[in-house]
Amino acid sequence: MTRFAMLLLPTLLAAGYAVAQQAPPAAGDRVRITLTAPAAERLGTRRVDARLVAATGDSVALDTTVAGGPLVVGMGDVAKFERYAGRQSKAGVGALVGLGIGAAAGGIAAYGFSAGGSCSDGLNMDFACEDTAGTMGLLGAAAGGVVGLLLGAVAGVAASGDDWTSVGAPVRVTPTVIRGMPGIAMRVAF
Repeated sequence: MTRFAMLLLPTLLAAGYAVAQQAPPAAGDRVRITLTAPAAERLGTRRVDARLVAATGDSVALDTTVAGGPLVVGMGDVAKFERYAGRQSKAGVGALVGLGIGAAAGGIAAYGFSAGGSCSDGLNMDFACEDTAGTMGLLGAAAGGVVGLLLGAVAGVAASGDDWTSVGAPVRVTPTVIRGMPGIAMRVAF
């Protein structure tokens, strides 16, 4: 049991330190909450994106510009709490997807063209011989990959969107006595 506690304590302290480094959202910050299924059914929406009015240990108040005042949701109804982190370009993802699709399409097309020709057809086209089909497939894959990379990056820039970071709950680890035995207590609070 003591070995287990010795292994667990540094892990909990590291987790608590990492979460403590993240500043909690302040009033006026743009936040997004994802509600639990019962709360979503009750409120008529699964996700709310609004300005934060206040966040306490047991509720979150959001300015949803509703005439009745801020929307107050209990922490028990919040499945995910996120903070707006600005706009993010999807150019990298688009470039990788474009590279993969372009390389596959270019390689298959070039290989198919080369494998379909023969050197004895009288056209005297050495690049369309079955002997060079593998090389042509690789060259086609490279060319298609470059074109796909460029087109994918352009499409990714056009598809930029909002970036959200998850807001973790601060974790407090304190020594305690449980049933007469020393132990560790954890408290999670927003």
